[in-house]
Amino acid sequence: MKAPSTPPNEAERLADLYAYEALDTAADAILDGLTRLATELLGVPIALVSLVDAERQWFKSRQGLPVSETPRSISFCGHVVAEGADLLVADATRDPRFADNPLVVGEPRIRFYAGVALRSPRGHDLGTFCVIDHRPRDLSPSERRQLASLAELAMGQLDALRQRVVVQRVVDAVPGMLGYWDRHQLCQFANAAYHTWFGVEPEALLGRPLADLLGPIYPLNKPYIEAALRGDEQMFEREIPDPRGGPARHSQAHYVPDASRHGVNGFAVMVTDISVGKRLQQDLRNAQTRAESLARHDTLTGLPNRVSIDEQLDRLIVHAQRYGRRFAVLYLDLDGFKFVNDTMGHAAGDDVLREVAQRLLGRTRKSDTVGRLGGDEFIVVLPEFDDEGHVQLVAQKLLATVTTPPIMAAGRASGVSLSIGIATFPNDGSAIAPLLAAADAALYEAKRLGKNRFAIKTQRR
Repeated sequence: MKAPSTPPNEAERLADLYAYEALDTAADAILDGLTRLATELLGVPIALVSLVDAERQWFKSRQGLPVSETPRSISFCGHVVAEGADLLVADATRDPRFADNPLVVGEPRIRFYAGVALRSPRGHDLGTFCVIDHRPRDLSPSERRQLASLAELAMGQLDALRQRVVVQRVVDAVPGMLGYWDRHQLCQFANAAYHTWFGVEPEALLGRPLADLLGPIYPLNKPYIEAALRGDEQMFEREIPDPRGGPARHSQAHYVPDASRHGVNGFAVMVTDISVGKRLQQDLRNAQTRAESLARHDTLTGLPNRVSIDEQLDRLIVHAQRYGRRFAVLYLDLDGFKFVNDTMGHAAGDDVLREVAQRLLGRTRKSDTVGRLGGDEFIVVLPEFDDEGHVQLVAQKLLATVTTPPIMAAGRASGVSLSIGIATFPNDGSAIAPLLAAADAALYEAKRLGKNRFAIKTQRR
C-alpha cells in the first residue's frame, strides 16, 4: 500500500481548511442532498464530501458509509490532496497503490473510486467530493462531468456555510437587534441581541411569527409591519419591556422592505437602543442574508430527526444549566421489527413505524419531544419531570401503547413491542453524547433482560 504523501503547502492548506470551521460540525441538508444525488446519478452505493485533516479524513456528508472518518494514511482522498489532481481508480485490487489497502481488503471493500478535489478560492485542496463502488467500473465522459459539477456545487455550499458563520459573528457583535422576517412574518434570521432584548435564543426564533416575539406590543407595531410589507420603509420609536423585569428599552426600529420585481419578499429589521447612539445603517446590509430552511423531520414518520433532536437537546441543556432544571431522555427500540420486515415486507415495516410514531405522540405531552433516530429507534425527551417515578410511569405507558392493542401489519398482528433505556440530565450526562450513551446502555440492559421493558442504569423493570 502506498500512503498519500504530504503536499508542500500543507501548513497553508490546513490553515485554509480550519478557516472553514466545518470539521466535526452538524450535517448540512444541501450537502447531503448532493451526495444522495451522486448515488442516484452515478449508480454507486457510497458518496462522500471528505475533508482531509492533518491525520484523518472526516466526512461532512456521507451516503452508504457507517463511519464518519478514517485515517488519512489509508485514505484515497489523501492522494487527491497530495497530488493536486482528481483521481479515478477503476479497480483498486489491480492498482499497486491500493491493492492491500485496509479499505480494499476489508470494509467497505472499495473496488472503484472517483474523487474530485474541493478547491478553495485560495487554491488549496480541502478534500474531495468522491463516489465509491464495491465492484470495478469506470465513468463515462458525461458521468465525469456530472461528478465535477457536483463537486463544484459542494464547494460552493462550503463557501456559503463559511460566509454564514462570518456574517453571524459580525452581526452578533452588534449591540442592536438585526433580523429578517418574510412576507408571512416568520423569522428567517436573528442576531444574538434578540436574546438580550427578549430573552429568546436566535435559533429558537427561526420560523416563529413576529407576533409571538412582540407579544403585547405587536398591535402597536402592526401598522408599520403592514406598511413595510407593502414596500414602504419604516422608522419609529417604541418601548420594549425587559423580559427580566428591568426597565423598558426605548428603541428605534427601522424596517427595510426586501422588494423585487415580483413583489415584497419580507423586510429587514434593525432595532437599537436610542441611548447608545450606535450607527447601524451599514450593518443592516450585512444582516440581510437569509438562512435556508433545512429539512429537520423524518420523511417516513414526520417526527423530528436526529438533527432536530440534537438541537432540542442543546437548547434543553442550556436551559437546564441556567435554571437548575432536569430533563429525561428515553431511548426506544422496537422488539421484533426485523421479523416484520423479513416476513411481511418493508412496506408493512414502514406501516408499523408510522403507527408507532402516532401512538407515541398520543401518549406524550405537547411539551415532550418524540423523534425518530433512524431504523426502528425512537427517542422521547421529557423537558421537565417531578421525580423518577414520573419518568417510569411515562415509560410504562409507552410500553403499553405499542402492545395494546397489537399493531397490525399486512392484515395480522405484527408482534412488535418496545425496549426502553432511560437517562436523566444531569445525573447521567451533562452533554448530548454521554447522555445518549447512558440511555443506550440502559436500553441494552432492557434488551438483555428479555425486552418489552424499560431500564434505568442498573434498575430493572
